[in-house]
Amino acid sequence: MLRVLIIAAAIFGFAPAGTSAQNEQFWGSSTERLKGNLKVAERVANVPEKIARQFSNKSIRVFSIDLDSDGKPDYIAVVDKEFQTCYFDSSFSRRHCEKRGVGDGFSYYYFVQLDDDPMLEVFDLSGDEDYSDYKLLKFDPKTWTPSVVFEIQPLIKSLDSSHRGIYWGYPWDITDLPLQRSGSNLQIKVTFAESPNSNSADEAPRGPKILFEGIPTQGDAVGPYNALEKKFQWKSLRQLIQVVPQKSTIAAPHSVGLIHYFAGDPPSQAAAILQTTGALRHLLTAAVLTLVFRWLWNSSTIEQSKLEAGRQLFPPTRAMRILTIFGGVVFTVLFVWSRLALHQPAEWWVSYLFLGFLSLVLLVYPPVLSIEVDGIGSRSWFGRERKIRWEDVASLHFNTGSRQFTVRASDGRRITHAGFNADPALFQDEVHRRTRLPMKITRPGIWKCETFEVPYEEDEAEEEVSRNLLSTTKDSGN
Repeated sequence: MLRVLIIAAAIFGFAPAGTSAQNEQFWGSSTERLKGNLKVAERVANVPEKIARQFSNKSIRVFSIDLDSDGKPDYIAVVDKEFQTCYFDSSFSRRHCEKRGVGDGFSYYYFVQLDDDPMLEVFDLSGDEDYSDYKLLKFDPKTWTPSVVFEIQPLIKSLDSSHRGIYWGYPWDITDLPLQRSGSNLQIKVTFAESPNSNSADEAPRGPKILFEGIPTQGDAVGPYNALEKKFQWKSLRQLIQVVPQKSTIAAPHSVGLIHYFAGDPPSQAAAILQTTGALRHLLTAAVLTLVFRWLWNSSTIEQSKLEAGRQLFPPTRAMRILTIFGGVVFTVLFVWSRLALHQPAEWWVSYLFLGFLSLVLLVYPPVLSIEVDGIGSRSWFGRERKIRWEDVASLHFNTGSRQFTVRASDGRRITHAGFNADPALFQDEVHRRTRLPMKITRPGIWKCETFEVPYEEDEAEEEVSRNLLSTTKDSGN
């Protein structure tokens, strides 16, 4: 229901008319300076030269606000048409850059000091006709990277005599945030009570309701949220961070980023659980990868090469083909889903990440290897062919850790059997027998690798060939 109201406001023009990017006087969609506890970043008339030089010839807008509370202006630079926002300290040093913006939608950024660290917090109230995204951001004091603390539901206490009570807090209606100091803590008014006439089945779980002050531009003479007035409580930011996860409003990745916020306090159970979960996730990933590689290597020793038109073929194993098809389907589905489901500009990179993984799956698919009369051949799935003639082979290498057998030519070309093609032992033995070159074997160690050379011994090679011929004869007889 709240989203419907926001859409209606955007369509029918209840929100103040936005100014063009070149004419805006404040960062985001704000149109006037605030006088209370909330602050907005004001545009700098002349872009500082030290900042402009860092963006070459790009068109930028620069806004000023004291982010780290040191009494000196810091800067926010916005690169036009790229949704890129960078934060600079008072010495013009770039501290952090990120993708931020909503295109044709609205973005109101209200800065406020809510705790005892010097960095300001910021209420990011953004959206458009399709969605609303209201949240509180906290800047890391060391890196100036903003992270989401939690989502919020803004309500406003009306300061207008024609509107009495509490209304939904449209970003353009907000004028201030009441604060109270309790000891060394600053507190704001919040509640987790359900909204009047709300239907929890229709609305996704949201964050705490925070009481701002403002002048409603729509609604009846009496506010629809007056029933909540006595349910608001004064809470500090630290108290809210400890309570909000129990309301299922903080995503796990954002919670991890806030563990450092409690560094001065005794370790919380939430932080310990998150750290333990992270360690277990890494161990599980390593275990799964180990099992997958073992499965691929074992399948290569089972599958046999094929004879075709006077050459021996060593195609990718069946297990490798299954894994490639599975990976291709999964990343294709994720790419299509991300293009259709993710609309926020901050998530523009997700679909390209999945597209990159899909490309990687196709690129790492091993080529078909072949041993021919005049040399060794390699043909990739997209038709690229490579060949090293026997007389051009310069050295043979085998890594016992990765199980890679590499044939190197005198001009630097190489063909590798990485353990994902059929019959690695036969491939290695045939190349070794035909080239009669020593084998350079690398054995990985904890601190360094050990490499030694094994010379070619003709008697052992002939025994191996006889064994292979005998095995082939028996198979033919059967």
